[in-house]
Amino acid sequence: MSDASSALPEANFLTFCSGLCTQALMQLGEVPFPDSGQRQENLPFARYTIDILCILREKTQGNLTQEERSYLDAAIEDLQTRMAQKQS
Repeated sequence: MSDASSALPEANFLTFCSGLCTQALMQLGEVPFPDSGQRQENLPFARYTIDILCILREKTQGNLTQEERSYLDAAIEDLQTRMAQKQS
């Protein structure tokens, strides 16, 4: 029997943010939900998830590595652009 925890990614800030970004992409209908394999838009939830990422950026200001800050900035910009395209 294999250890299930060996299949889990390392628990760190980048992994946490990546999970939220993936969730937002699913809510934007850009990525299929893993349980159904279907793409489904839920723009209010996508906006909420993007807002959470923005709060994380604000509350962690000055405490992130350059890699973490760059990832978070780029992810938020990408998600906000995708959201604007969906709303236009």
